[in-house]
Amino acid sequence: MRSISLAAALNLLVVSKSKASEVVSISTEQVISQVTAEALERVNLIIGSFSSIVTVLLIVIGFFVYGSLRELKTETKENVTTSISERLSNSAFVDGIIKSSVEQVVRRELDIRNSVILSRYEELNLRFEITKLNDLANIIDGKDSFTNAERDEAVEILRSLSGRHETHSKTQFVTALNKIVVAFFRADLRHEVSEIERLYQSVLLSSPQCVFCLVQHYSMVVFGSVEPDEEDIHRLRLYIEACEKIQRSDIVLMYSILLSARFSENWVENVRMHLDDANALDEASRHFLFETMARNCDPKNLAITPYPRHERIAALHKKVVDRFVDDFSVWIEASEPFETKVEQELDFGNSGE
Repeated sequence: MRSISLAAALNLLVVSKSKASEVVSISTEQVISQVTAEALERVNLIIGSFSSIVTVLLIVIGFFVYGSLRELKTETKENVTTSISERLSNSAFVDGIIKSSVEQVVRRELDIRNSVILSRYEELNLRFEITKLNDLANIIDGKDSFTNAERDEAVEILRSLSGRHETHSKTQFVTALNKIVVAFFRADLRHEVSEIERLYQSVLLSSPQCVFCLVQHYSMVVFGSVEPDEEDIHRLRLYIEACEKIQRSDIVLMYSILLSARFSENWVENVRMHLDDANALDEASRHFLFETMARNCDPKNLAITPYPRHERIAALHKKVVDRFVDDFSVWIEASEPFETKVEQELDFGNSGE
């Protein structure tokens, strides 16, 4: 390509130089017109096969014409003629301009192609990561236990995808995320669940299944701690509100009662108010509320092997039930047990420390 461009340029130089010797008696406008006409005639011969060279030559011609027009303001027509002739006769100068222009065109095309290739690579890599996450979720969800390697790989993929917000609404990704959160919660992987929740809070809040898991998770974190972190208390309240949005007022009342019993100075009055609010629930929901709280008074119903945190949670439940024993005994004795529903919807995991 370069040899052709130089040949065209040299032809242009020869013609232009011969014209330069004749333009002394011609007006400045005719000099510019003739030089431009000769150059354009040469360019038109190349257009059919070498469009990029046309662009380069037009840039060169434009450069000369523009420079000449500017010089009209201060130079005589002899100086203009001499200037154009000298520039056209300077082959090294013209060759440098052509080379620089060609390099810019090539570089721009390469940048465009590289951008397309990189975009395609990222798209394929993203699909691969989501597929791998989905496969891991199915493995984890389909087994009673899973390996540390499977756990770590799932967490690592979720970390890498946390900034790819375009994936967070994809059904395949959301399904995999739900399975992993539920499986990790039931395996009592508290640190991993907390990390995933911080990465994907907005996504998890839109999933009823994950809301149920996370309200339990943060209740365990808050009520099982001697001095719970304010951020964890905030998150517990957040998921309690989310339960309200999905019309689970029984769960909202239960954790509101526990929050009042743990942190309120006037906890008796506040709990009394919440228990009165329970009268607005349907019978099944009220029984669910009262039986679950009574059931959790025993730490062995919270974990196969209770640890101090389970004992603190059980003690908090017992504090409420013992103070309002009449309210609880009426419902527990008057209705059939709802153990299946309790275990399905609010299973504290029966996990160890």
